[in-house]
Amino acid sequence: MAKHVKGTLFLDYVRMIRKRKNVDWSKYLTPQDQKVLSQMVLPSEWYPLETFQHCGVAVLHEIAQGDVEAVRAWGRSSMDELMKVYKNLAQETDPHKATEKFQLLRRRFFDFEGLEVIPQSGNRIQVKVDMAFGGVADEAYAYQILGTLERLLLVSGAKNVQFQFLQKAWKGAPNTVIELSWG
Repeated sequence: MAKHVKGTLFLDYVRMIRKRKNVDWSKYLTPQDQKVLSQMVLPSEWYPLETFQHCGVAVLHEIAQGDVEAVRAWGRSSMDELMKVYKNLAQETDPHKATEKFQLLRRRFFDFEGLEVIPQSGNRIQVKVDMAFGGVADEAYAYQILGTLERLLLVSGAKNVQFQFLQKAWKGAPNTVIELSWG
C-alpha cells in the first residue's frame, strides 16, 4: 500500500526546491516527483511519501550541504511554526503530555504510523522512527524529528534536554530509536 504525507508538511520542501532554480534537482527527483512539484501543492491534499523522501534528500544535499545538524535546527524551527497553528502544543507545560499531543497531531499529516513516542520512567521518552526510507533519508528524518522534539520539550518546561541514538536505521538497525531525557 502506498504511503502519503499531507501537503502541509510537503510545502516547505516544495518552496525550498522551487526557490533554488540553479540546482539540477533531477539528480534526486524522479520525473513523477517533478510532475508533483510542478503542480499547485495544497496543504489539505495527500502526496506520495516517496516524493516527500526524495525532496528531503535533495534538500539535505543541496541546501543543508549534507549537514544533519542543519536539518536538526530546521526541525526545531519547524516546531515553532507548528506551534503557531496548533497553540495547544505551545501551551502544554508537561513534557510527557506535550509529546503525546505531538504524536496525535502527527497522525493528521501521515496516513501511516512511522513514529512512536514511548514514555519512560521519570523525565525520559524513547522515540521509535520507522519511516523505512533507507540510508541517508532515514538519518536526515531522524535528525529532523530530534530537533522537533527537542524544541517541543523545551517549550513545555523541560530543561537541559539530552539525547542518544539507541538504534540507527541508516546503520542497519530495523528502525531508529532515540532516547531523550531532561532535567
